Parts: sequence; structure tokens; C-alpha cells
Amino acid sequence: MPSGRASTFNGLPEAVRALLESERRGVLTTLAADGSGHSVPIVFVVIGDELVSPIDHKPKTGRVLARVKNIERDARVTVLIDHWDEDWTRLAWVMVRANAVIDPDAPPEVVQSLNARYQQYAPDERPDALIRMRPTELTWWSWT
Repeated sequence: MPSGRASTFNGLPEAVRALLESERRGVLTTLAADGSGHSVPIVFVVIGDELVSPIDHKPKTGRVLARVKNIERDARVTVLIDHWDEDWTRLAWVMVRANAVIDPDAPPEVVQSLNARYQQYAPDERPDALIRMRPTELTWWSWT
């Protein structure tokens, strides 16, 4: 798995898919109105050929989140999912460049997948909305 590229999740080698399944967080970068990057940590699940991240009920300022405004203005996003280790021979990452949409309706199968992956969610908890990301390019690297 040293490095590579694909255009869909179906095209990923098993080692890259395993990294996506084992890592618990990623960093979502959207484009702010001034063109600068706006990065926030996210939780996610891969379902079919989409990366899906919930917008959940955590305490927030009450305003529309910057990531939501940014995606509604410019659908291009990047998500970096990495594995860090002090032993640098264990380093690995996957970068997902994608087009995103805000989906206010969370289908039951997506909710179930998120709730099963993250025990912090109640079994029947529903997010406020979803960020659904369809890859345009996946890039990965690992030491080995």
C-alpha cells in the first residue's frame, strides 16, 4: 500500500479500506468565502461510494456552521484520514477529494451505520443533517 490513487472507494486496495475502517476521525477542509481553507475534525463512515459525516446535536453557537455555509457555496471538500505512530514505519494516510452536499434527511441505514461505528451516539439517535461526500479522487500513502 505504499502510495496510489483511485477515483472511487471500490477501487481501493484492502489495506487502504482497512485504514478507513480502523481510524475514528478525519479532518474535513472546506473552502471559505475568501478562498482559504476551513478545517474541522469529523467522524465519518464509508457507505457504498460515499463518505458520510453527521452534523450532530453538540452544543454550538446557534449560527449556521461554517462548514455548512462553505459547502452550500462551494461543494469541493477534502478529508484527510491518517494513522499516526511514534514508529514512523507505521504512518499512513488517505486523502479524499470530493464533492459534498448537505442532506437534511438521514436515511435509516446511514444512521444505523454511524450509531454502530460510534458508541457515543444513542442507538436511535438521528443527526441534524449529513454531509455526504462523493469522491473525485482518493490518494493514499504509507511508509510500508
